[in-house]
Order: sequence, then C-alpha cells, then structure tokens
Amino acid sequence: RIQGVAKLAFSEESLYFAHQHLRKRKLSGKATLDLATVTPMLPGKFEQMRRDIMTQKYQFSLFRTQKMEDPIDNSKDITVCIPNAEDAIVLNCIRLSLEQIWEPKYTPYSHAFRRDHDMHTALRTVHTQFGFS
Repeated sequence: RIQGVAKLAFSEESLYFAHQHLRKRKLSGKATLDLATVTPMLPGKFEQMRRDIMTQKYQFSLFRTQKMEDPIDNSKDITVCIPNAEDAIVLNCIRLSLEQIWEPKYTPYSHAFRRDHDMHTALRTVHTQFGFS
C-alpha cells in the first residue's frame, strides 16, 4: 500500500506539479526558497528524481543557512535553514500528497497548520458562529 502511495506521490507529473507550485508561490519573508533557484528543470530531471526516490537512492542535501532578524523579537537574530530547489520540490510533493489524504478528515473547525486555515479564519468562525462583534 505504501508503495502505491509513493508511486502516485512521486510520479513525474507530481514532481512537476510540486515544482510549478513552488514557482508560482508568493514568497513571504526573507528566509525562504529563492525563486531564482526554482528554475525550469532540465528534461529528464523529474524522471531521474523519481527513479532515485523509488529506489531509495535520493538523499536530501544540507540546507543553506541564513541569518535574519527575528520577526518576534527584533533585537535578536535567528538562523534559518533554506532547502535547495530539488529538496524543496520533494518536500512540497510530500506535503501536497499528505494534504490530499488528511484534509478531508479534519473538522472544519480545525485551524492549526492547515492551508487557508489560520488564526484569522478561526476568529472569523467564532464571530459568525457566536455573533460576537
């Protein structure tokens, strides 16, 4: 069963979709994947990535680190890890696949760690359900 999910999650089309999703994503904050590194992939690259994943030869590379100002406490600097483009595509492919599996199982009132469900949607739900103004 896991192999079937892996074949679907890491098909050449899924990797391409994850790549396009990263290219179109609006980047917020300074420490994220650089758009310049998510360039059009060479022909056959997705097939090679898929083959490496399915034969368990794919290895994540070390992340690039970058210091940036802490968004919560401006007096501090924090170090963040930024993945390379191939790793970001694989991670995005995993995330998109898991969302397809788990999203239908969540209650509509769950707002943590979900796309399009954040503290603002939680407050909006409380406002509409209980009539707070």
